[in-house]
Amino acid sequence: MTLKALNTRKRELECKLKTLLDDKCSVIQRVNECSNKLRSVKEQIKQATAEVVVSEHAVIRYLEAMGVDVESFKAEILAAVGADAKALGCGKFPFGDGLTAVVRDNVVVTVLGGNRE
Repeated sequence: MTLKALNTRKRELECKLKTLLDDKCSVIQRVNECSNKLRSVKEQIKQATAEVVVSEHAVIRYLEAMGVDVESFKAEILAAVGADAKALGCGKFPFGDGLTAVVRDNVVVTVLGGNRE
């Protein structure tokens, strides 16, 4: 093959490569767009099928609205375990009829007892 023929073949291949690279960029862009749309649809499906839950805060506010004196429960727990909890700062403190107050950093974080242990 002559030098002129090789240079012609080189230009043809360079042109073909440029076209293919342009096509590749276009395909990648379309793939990314499709992936984003799919991700969006999946998120919409997730939101549409998500189960509604009730927070503990909402339950407490509901109880208060229904006339339950939540503050009296807090006072009862503190009266039973407050002194020990303050002295030790953390731990499990039994009180009442088979109940246990769990304290971390001077905060009663939960009460265990019955089937909740």
